[in-house]
Amino acid sequence: MPDPLEQRWARLLARWERQRPPSVSDNLLHLARAVAGAEDTTLTHEAVQEQLPEYLEAEMAGEPVGKLFPDIKRHLDLCPTCAEEYAALLDLALMERADQLPMPPHIPAPDLSFLPPLTSAPQAAPAPSLPDYVRDLARKVVASVAPQLERELRGMERAFFRAVQSAQGELRLGSLAAAGGLGFSGGDAPPSLRYLAATYEVTRWLTTTLSPQDIEAQLAAGALDETLRQQAEAIARRLGMDGRAARSFADQYVTLVRGDKETLKGIAARR
Repeated sequence: MPDPLEQRWARLLARWERQRPPSVSDNLLHLARAVAGAEDTTLTHEAVQEQLPEYLEAEMAGEPVGKLFPDIKRHLDLCPTCAEEYAALLDLALMERADQLPMPPHIPAPDLSFLPPLTSAPQAAPAPSLPDYVRDLARKVVASVAPQLERELRGMERAFFRAVQSAQGELRLGSLAAAGGLGFSGGDAPPSLRYLAATYEVTRWLTTTLSPQDIEAQLAAGALDETLRQQAEAIARRLGMDGRAARSFADQYVTLVRGDKETLKGIAARR
């Protein structure tokens, strides 16, 4: 059987709701509901408990929480579950303010068994071979300064590197023509071959003349760009490019190489 007192409070609340005059304020109705033991249905327990820290901080600062958080205040007045949660938080806050929080005898080590096992740091990829690096670099240079030559460039890469293997000392287009397979004779080299040969010669010069430490030192001193630009333009002119094409090649070569110093240093270290 329901408790007679609970039945009485329920009847009182129902009567109050039916007889509430329009002039009765929400505060009075709130008081009547609190006296009658009514539950607050405007907010869920979860919604209230999420805002309890903010509510507690305001109250600890002496702010008017009844005006700032009227819905939270109403719920706490009517809900023993949330009021108990709030009381526990308030108790901790007061203990902290009084510097009375107990310290644990020891701090247990966290259980990190759910984390994946640590692996060794990934190893840096090995530096590509000089031909592979030159092939990729020349394609990027041509794509930027002479995109109409991209197909032609790819068509002669294999023959070029085959001919380079038999070349001795400074690269000459005439000597490459003599090696055969490049589709030209004498000094009448196609433009794409000049870009490929210039890229190869500048990179070969860079990685055989400068050590990895030299490259790093020139980068740190801000001197590598100008050194490379002068060398690249001189080599491009020697291989038959006109002044404008040689300068464009040199500028683009420097731009690409500047962002790939680690690869350059790796190639230089192997030579």
